[in-house]
Amino acid sequence: EKDRETAFHEAKKFGLTMTGGQLLRKLASTQEDALFDLLQGKTGEQFAGKNVGWSRDTPVCDWYGIVCDTEGNVLDIDLANAGLEGTIPKSLTIIESLAQLFLGGNRFSGSIPYDILTMPKLRTFDASYNNLTGILYFPITTSLQSFVVSHNNLTGDLPPQFHQGLTNLKIFDVKYNRFKGTLPALDSVDLPVLKTLDLSNNQFQGRFPTFLTSILSLENLYLSNNFLSGTIPPAFGNPDLSLREIFLHGNQLTGSLPSTLAELTRLRTLFIDDNELTGTVPVQICQMSLNEAFFHGNAVDLPDIDSTYSDLYGDDSGRKLTDQTRRLREGDPTSERDGCTSVACPPGFQSKGENNKDGVFPCEECDDETLNPFMGSNKCFDLNQDVILQRFYEATNGAAWWGAHNWDDSSVPTCQKEGVSCNNVGQVVGISLPNKGLSGTLPRELGFLDHLKSLDISGNQIGGRIPPDLRLTPLEKLELSGNQLTGMIPLGLCQKDGLNGNGDDGIFSCDVIACRAGSHSANGRAQPGASGQACKMCMASAEKYLGMINCVVDTSAITPFGALGEFAITVFGVTMICIVFWVWKRSSTSTEYIRNRTYAQTHGPPGSNISLSSNDTNFQDSVTDFSQPNSPMEVTDPLQGIDGIRPPPPIPTDNSVVSMESVDVQSQSQNQSQWPSDSHRDVWLDVPKIQ
Repeated sequence: EKDRETAFHEAKKFGLTMTGGQLLRKLASTQEDALFDLLQGKTGEQFAGKNVGWSRDTPVCDWYGIVCDTEGNVLDIDLANAGLEGTIPKSLTIIESLAQLFLGGNRFSGSIPYDILTMPKLRTFDASYNNLTGILYFPITTSLQSFVVSHNNLTGDLPPQFHQGLTNLKIFDVKYNRFKGTLPALDSVDLPVLKTLDLSNNQFQGRFPTFLTSILSLENLYLSNNFLSGTIPPAFGNPDLSLREIFLHGNQLTGSLPSTLAELTRLRTLFIDDNELTGTVPVQICQMSLNEAFFHGNAVDLPDIDSTYSDLYGDDSGRKLTDQTRRLREGDPTSERDGCTSVACPPGFQSKGENNKDGVFPCEECDDETLNPFMGSNKCFDLNQDVILQRFYEATNGAAWWGAHNWDDSSVPTCQKEGVSCNNVGQVVGISLPNKGLSGTLPRELGFLDHLKSLDISGNQIGGRIPPDLRLTPLEKLELSGNQLTGMIPLGLCQKDGLNGNGDDGIFSCDVIACRAGSHSANGRAQPGASGQACKMCMASAEKYLGMINCVVDTSAITPFGALGEFAITVFGVTMICIVFWVWKRSSTSTEYIRNRTYAQTHGPPGSNISLSSNDTNFQDSVTDFSQPNSPMEVTDPLQGIDGIRPPPPIPTDNSVVSMESVDVQSQSQNQSQWPSDSHRDVWLDVPKIQ
């Protein structure tokens, strides 16, 4: 380690220029050197001290975690859960024979070196459970079979070509990161042997990926906890698919659960909870004995499910559960698990499992004051409009609103709160709070105001995403412009007939609800119809909010300090430039002055015939004339009065002959009377004396 550090400093000392990759190869020229680069800081020292090998006295193939071929080439590096920290060294690319790299469960940070992902023989790359950041670059090596980077802080999106050429890829796992954007189209041509695709717990958005129906080799599909919307296509039940596990929970999927999923004969696990799916679990799916491993039991004997099913579970809304439902025990979701509740609790019920978040049995019926219209829901929503508005007030930081102060006064009736309008029977039909300083996020509960026709929250600082539950209201007008909303417009709002005039000409557009992120219009949305004014796209560096009324450059992308920080940095930069210029100007002026003064004292002013020869009888007079203020040969001192700059000492007036040597010339104390008394710095010069 010290040898490489010494070499680095020697390279700098002698001015050697090389790229970062060249320098790494110069310093880590062997497999041994590259492996030592994985040991950084105290954790690296501790690892080397307690594991076999990891010393230059031991052959590298005998080191802990290292596997070699018969010729001594490193094939595998398995340092998972080794307690290492630092960054993943790019120098690992020196090990051209490397086939498997396991670095999961450590504390590596920084980005993943792209050169490692293009190593021609690399089959397995696992850097899960670290603190890695940055984006992934593609394409990567076509030899890759398993790519696992889950549980990190990676960002960016997956480009459309990310999967091209990955004909050997079997596992692609990027769960628990911060990837975003829409999912690129995949196909079995580029991914003929893909078995596991795990994109869960990220920020992917857009419609449910229908292209997945063509990857026949896929066995495990994990898309949970993203922002996917739309419906599950019936074609997803292709009997030629090999799917065994499907995780779709925690998205914004709508519609019903297609019965064609029962055609997936290999399917054993299906989770669809925490979406906005309506209807009930199809009987064919109930009979598949799904999710048994989740309940740690054997397959259940399903009760007969016939025409009484709709009576048992109620209609799609969950509002009309009969007394017969409460009395029936066979298949009752509150008391006995069956093949249906193993997949999702029915509408009108909420899951009461561990942490109330599984959406499956055991299920608890909603009370008379609450509602749940979705299958697999983890909560029942309050129908009391006073409670809903209070939740809205709290979620948007009502205490910091500008105006509308009577919202926090419980004695003020709901219909008399500022910005609230009601019909003649006291039902809330409108909320208008533009430019009131609202922040925070919009709560889902707004979607359960059964009579809400108008919602105007424009000109505020509300962030987060638009709750798809708003599609459940009878909204006719929705103003969202001038906020900080992100993501995509929920598909249910885009297809809501009449909302902001959408669909008037038979044309539906999400831009009529709010301009998509990165575009703008005068009122933050497009005009309805084919002839309506469309939203205009902003430049690439503009902020990416929904419903923008103008394009604002995202200064936070320039510096991490925002607009104020950018201004301060600009002022500081200009100031530093001025200081550097002043110092340079002062230095160049001083150098020129000293050069001229020295020349004048040794040769006389330019154009004169003065010399310093001891035989020159005019020498003394010439010097005397040159030094007189009124002499026509006077040289003006450009630094007169500047603190810290003094002239060179007077030329010797004797006739001694000096040698051609460099001597130090220092301003002596006897000259100080000519300069301001507070000047104490000296100027040292190396001036060649002339014989």
